Amino acid sequence: MLHWLNNSGTYWFFAWASLAVTVLLAVLPIFRKQRTRVAGYAFITMLLLTLIAGRWPTFVIGQTLEYDESFNVATAITAAVHPIPWRSFDPATLGPLEIYVLDLPKLIGLPVSYDSTHFMAVLVLWGMLVCLYLFLRRFYDEVTARIAVLPTLVFLVFTFNNEFEHYASELFSLFLLSLSFALAAMPWPTRRAAFLSAAFT
Repeated sequence: MLHWLNNSGTYWFFAWASLAVTVLLAVLPIFRKQRTRVAGYAFITMLLLTLIAGRWPTFVIGQTLEYDESFNVATAITAAVHPIPWRSFDPATLGPLEIYVLDLPKLIGLPVSYDSTHFMAVLVLWGMLVCLYLFLRRFYDEVTARIAVLPTLVFLVFTFNNEFEHYASELFSLFLLSLSFALAAMPWPTRRAAFLSAAFT
């Protein structure tokens, strides 16, 4: 299905085009002073699309297998059938949450594999960037918060070292850390509403 993307010209076009749109959205508040939710959602969406455009080859092209990633995939396959960590699988120092994340594709009928794991890595990185953006918005203006996220985005998109492409055990920890900062920076009424919504839905 993605064979038409399987050439360097197409890859670089989509990677740079999506990054250019993201940069334009980052500086848009300079020209439009009104803060709108639509513009914020568009920037968050483009963060995801840019990550996908920059890292899509890892979804379909075989990479050098990493021991940590192989361990995570094998453990997630076991956890999908027997989800109790202290009886059926050993997540070691990772904790079960990091393994459960890799089983989310099964909810839409996809098998747990290296390809799905690479896609989940992109989603976890996207969550980290979004939390970082929301955290910075509490202390800086909109333009500064968006621009501050861009260096990390560029690094993640244009890094081709295998150590940064696979689903490393640190990724989910970074997401949880950024999420904790974003929640801590929320005003208390918003935070309480988020907790109550998560508890009763």
